[in-house]
Parts: sequence; structure tokens; C-alpha cells
Amino acid sequence: MTFTYDATKTPTLSSAELTSGAQRTLTLSGAQLGTDPAKISVRLIPRSAERRKREAGEETPVDIGLENDDAPVPDLEDVISLDDSDDEEPAVAAARREDAAFWRRFCQGDCDSFGAFVTSGQLRSAGSGPAVPVTGAVVPPAASEPEQDFIELTPEYVSALHEAARGGGRARRRVHLLRRRRRSVSADSASQELTCDSVTVTDAGVTCQLPDDLSGSFDVEVQVSDLGTTDSTVTVAVTPSVTTASLPAGSQHGGARIRLDGAGFGEDVSVTVGGSECTVSARSATSVECLTPAGELGTQPVVVSSAGQSVNGPEYTYSADSTPVITVVSSADSSETTVVSGQGSALGAAAGSYLTVGGRRCTVTALQDTEFSCELESHLPGGQHLVTFHSPEGSGDSAPVDLTVSLEVTAVAPAAAGLAGTTLTITGGKFDTVSPVSVSVCDTPCQVTGVTSTTVTCLAPSVAAAPAAACDVVVTLTGGASVSADAAFTYDGLLTASATSVTPSRGGTAGGTTITVTGTGFAESVTSVTCVTNGHVGPGVFDVMVDVPGVGFAQSAEGAQFQYVDRWSSPFTWGGSDPPSDGQSVSITAGQTILLDTSTPVLRLILIDGGELIFDPDAPFLELNAEYIVVVGGGRVQIGTEESPHQGQAAITLHGNVRATELPVYGAKVLAVRNGTLDLHGRPLDVTWTYLASTAAAGATSITLDRPVGWAVGDEIVIATTGDKSVPGLGRVSMDRGTNSVWAGMVDWMSV
Repeated sequence: MTFTYDATKTPTLSSAELTSGAQRTLTLSGAQLGTDPAKISVRLIPRSAERRKREAGEETPVDIGLENDDAPVPDLEDVISLDDSDDEEPAVAAARREDAAFWRRFCQGDCDSFGAFVTSGQLRSAGSGPAVPVTGAVVPPAASEPEQDFIELTPEYVSALHEAARGGGRARRRVHLLRRRRRSVSADSASQELTCDSVTVTDAGVTCQLPDDLSGSFDVEVQVSDLGTTDSTVTVAVTPSVTTASLPAGSQHGGARIRLDGAGFGEDVSVTVGGSECTVSARSATSVECLTPAGELGTQPVVVSSAGQSVNGPEYTYSADSTPVITVVSSADSSETTVVSGQGSALGAAAGSYLTVGGRRCTVTALQDTEFSCELESHLPGGQHLVTFHSPEGSGDSAPVDLTVSLEVTAVAPAAAGLAGTTLTITGGKFDTVSPVSVSVCDTPCQVTGVTSTTVTCLAPSVAAAPAAACDVVVTLTGGASVSADAAFTYDGLLTASATSVTPSRGGTAGGTTITVTGTGFAESVTSVTCVTNGHVGPGVFDVMVDVPGVGFAQSAEGAQFQYVDRWSSPFTWGGSDPPSDGQSVSITAGQTILLDTSTPVLRLILIDGGELIFDPDAPFLELNAEYIVVVGGGRVQIGTEESPHQGQAAITLHGNVRATELPVYGAKVLAVRNGTLDLHGRPLDVTWTYLASTAAAGATSITLDRPVGWAVGDEIVIATTGDKSVPGLGRVSMDRGTNSVWAGMVDWMSV
């Protein structure tokens, strides 16, 4: 049996016409549409506003978040997989399938990509600090959403995956990683597809009926049984119509709500009054509401547009008699709020009326046609504020009027401090408790730490030398209001204290570390201060600030810094859970610094992706155990530094067997570094080998060397035979004490 395609029998459409009435009638013209209505099916497919803009030649914003095919490939490209893409070459697709097979083996569970591994819960994120901000990172769709959105695997997105694994308010979701996002018709659009009912065939063509509340524009497609579907579509758009309107005269400043009733108001419906946009606030297929723009007094045309079609509505009248006017306005503070009151005309008494004062909404507490009062939720700060009356359910908006509130500073304390600065308390009135407040001392920013309506506290900056004159203290509000306390603060070098050292210099982000700060000038005969650290969000190195009464902050010397770190042993590092156990995997991302203060069990994978893993320099022995350690993205593993070598013993032990799964490129039982740093500095040994000064026999409890050495208790040394090369011999000694060249321990074995 054969099948023949015949162009002469293919249904085609040439035109479509949509009329209105009790029901809308669609008339289609074309060829090969048949004569039997029972065999004809007419389908209407909604056209999106974006598509109409593209076809009209209008620009559409480019999606740079999800579909940037030029995004860089991350450093992890060799150890993570991407799913197949439709247009890949067979060799590339095969490689990707091989990667997916690797991840299924590596995960020991149901995951076939790095993204799935991250969100499976097998990779634990270390660190209490916030993730490094990422631009354009998108959280994958929830499982209940259609799995049709995919994202380019960029470094930013990998960071988002790590954040999802940590929690951070984001649900864990299975992620599919593709090179391109595939477009799909949205569920809303699909639900709007229509079938035209009551099909008839006349000399004019095919006609069918559509509901009268139809709106928008559609592509029309016809399917004819026995012949197939039309090889092209035609487009129809529903022309909106206005039957009734609620258009009372309103304010020339706009802001009045008007309503138009009719049909054909699509999702893209717009309204203009006098050529200016009337902001749509509510819409259905049969009605639309909008807030009027400002306009010239008199009648103005109203035009409704939808799906590229426009229709005139009744005219709207801007009236001076309907325009609210504010003539007098004043304010008064209560304990926590500000009451604004005033007088005017044509204010009305419509429900839903309110005022805005300096851009803040003021809730009406009393309203008559000629007077009003309203209350702000916070004190009104100093400066000049525009006050506007709004009555959307009445006649609209008033013109704004000015309300001036005085900003003042009455005192600055202390009046003097040392060169390292101090905590300043500025007393006055009308400070802003909602928007940011800035303060400067001698034209240098003073970091604001607290604001009430009557006080501002800030950290006066340090200076290298005392200025020649006393400093002006200037307070500036976000709105632009500013006030200066002239010559209100003096830097005095004779008052300066100093902090020279901090012990210990490192502690956990959970807080609770007792530190001692040593220095001078704290108080008479006082050279140290002891305190307990509070918790801190995330790691970092910070100057220790000692605030000495009557002196100010002590200057911090180079050794007076404290480092907050996340300790491996602390549940605070792991979101309140126990540290990782045997077989688990760990990720340390950018912005996180983890202090390894205890030896680990044998972990599956340690992925240091931009973060830092530092061996505790005070630990006598530490061992990091893992099957795979991968350092990428600027990550770092540090055991000591060149300036301060590690004094204890440290070991990195890799585990595996001949059947271990191999990471692509790197292999198994591996410590891999790519765009990262492995920084290892052990205690230097001046003498690495020497001679015995006397024979060491098996079972001896001490040996004598021919020179002093710097070997430490606990070191192991190897003793070679003194015979000729044909007489093999080797011994091992575990040292437990020693001085200079005489060392004591036990010679475990000796052969000569």
C-alpha cells in the first residue's frame, strides 16, 4: 500500500472575517475546505503580544538570563556533565551519555548530572556565611511545574546550585542542565485555544460561531477529514467595543478611576484619555478600569485598544470644580507617628482616599470636603515634603503642596577623642528612621550604627594626624535635607590608645571564643582587655576595636586582628547538623573559609570551588581523608604559610581501590587542582640526615648522633646499615624524648 501527497487536495485558507453580535461569527475563505460540515474542524490559537511586536518590527528585550549561549564554560566542565542537546554531533552526544553514566555510578543513586548530584543531598555545603552574590542565577522550576525550562551551565548557575544545596530559603529541586533553554507554549496560552462551534458551509465559505466575550488575536487553522490540515494559517483579531461607561468629571491632575464596559478587551488592553495613558487597574474580556492621567480642562477623547485594534469610547471631562485643592497643611509628632492635617476644597468624602507625604502613604483619619487629617506610621523627617491628596474612587488627585519640617542638631558627644576615632552620639530632631542617614566628620564619612528620630550614632573615622581645627559634624538625610554642627568634634593625639596583639587570633563564627587584647592607654595600669566573641555571619579578618571611655578607639597594630572562621567540627558550619560522616561529600564555595580542626572520616568527594580549607596551625596532628579532592574556581587548600609554617603534623590521605570510579580527566584516588592553590608549608628541618656517633643495636633505648638536630618528639627516623651494599639493613626508631644529639626511644627492629 502506498500513500501519495497531492498539493491539489491540500486545504488552504486565503482570508478570515470576524463579526460581532449576540455571538461572534467567523467566516473563512479558501480552497479544498470540503462541503460536509461534520468533517471540518476550526481551531483558534492565541497570538502572544511579543509575537505581534516582532512581526510589527518592534524590538523585544533580549533575555540575557537564561538563554545566553555565549556564557563562559565553567572550570568544572571536565568533572560535570551536560545533558544532550538536540543539535549536537554524535560524538559529542556520546560523550555526554558517557558522562551521565559516570554520574550514575558516582552518585550511587538516581542522578545523571552534576546538578542532580548537588540537589540530591549527597553534597553538603560548608560554611555559615552568605553565598557570594550571583548575577542572573535562576532557581530551577519546582517539580509541579512543566519541566520545559533549561539553563546554560554557567559558573553563576553552579554557584546557585551550591546555594540551593545549602538551603538559604530555596527548595531543593531536581535540575536539568542544558546548553540552551527550550521554548514551550505556556499553560495559560494552551488553555485559551478555542474550537469554533456550529460549523456551516455556504457559498461565502466556512462559517462558525465563537463566544461574544472573546478577546485578543488568533491564528486560525482548519482540519478537513480525509484531506488534512491547511498548509497555512490566517489571523483574526477581535475589535474591542464600548457599550457603557462610568465617566464622572474628574480632577485635571488625574488619579480618578473610570470604568468602560463592552467586549473584546484582551490581556494587552490599553486606554488613553486625551492621548495619555490611563493606567489599567482591572480588566476582564467585558470591562476595563483605569486611573486617569493629568489632562487639560475640558472634554478629552477616550480610546480603547486591544490586539492591535482601537475603538473610541465616550469623552471624559476634566473639571476645575472637581479638582481637589489643599490650601493649608501642617504636621505634629506623637510618640511614634506624625499626624498631618490641613484644609482645602473639593476634597469630597469618598472611601479609599489617602494622602502621600514625601512619597510616604498617610492613612486618612478624618475627612470632610474642606479639611483632612492623616497619620504616618513613622516620624516625618526634616526637609521639604510634597503633600498630595488622592481620591481614586472620587474625583482624583490634588496638586502637590510643600510641607517644610526643620532638621536640627543640638549636641555632639564626646567632643574629643583620639586619632583612631570613637562612637559619636548626635542629638537633635527630625532624623529619618525609614531611609538612610549619612554623617560626615571633617568631610569624611562617619559609619552610621543607629538612628532614632532624635539621635544618630556613628563611628568617627580614624585619622593619621590631628586636623589643625575642630571638625564640623554634618548630618544629611536621603531627601537632601542637611544640618551642620560646626566645630563640634576634635581629634586629640594625646588621647590615643593602641591595641598591639590579640590572643588567640582566630575563632569560630559561632562565637564564644575568649580573646585577650593587649595594648596601651586602655586605662591607668591596664594593659589588656579580655572579652568573649559574639557569633558572626560568615568568615573574615577584622581589626579588633577597643573603645576606651574618654579616649575613643584604640589604634589597631598589625597584630591586632581577629579572624572569624567556620570550624569543621562545629555544627554551626553545617547548618546545625553534625559534621560529615563516612562516605559523604563536601562542597566549599566562594566566600567560605573552613578551619580543619579535627581529622575527618573517609569522605567521598571534597569539592573546593572558590572557597578555602585551612588546617588548624595549633593542632598537633590532622588528617584529611577522602577518595577525591578537587580544587577549582580559585579555591585553596592551606597547610601553613611561608611566613608561618605549620608546626604540627598534617596528612592528606587518598583512599580507593582498583575498581574505583574515575573522574573524567583526573582519575580516581586523586587530589586535583585546576585554577586553584595547594599551599603547603611544613616546619623546616635544618638537618635532614646525619651519622650515628655509636652503634645502635636492636632493642636499644637511645641513640647518639654525631651532631645536634632539630627533630621533634614523635618524629620517626630510619637507620641504614653501615655494612657494604651487599648486606642490606634498615632500622626504625620512634622518638619520645631527646636533647641535642642524644635521642631516646625504642629501636623497633634492626637487620645488618
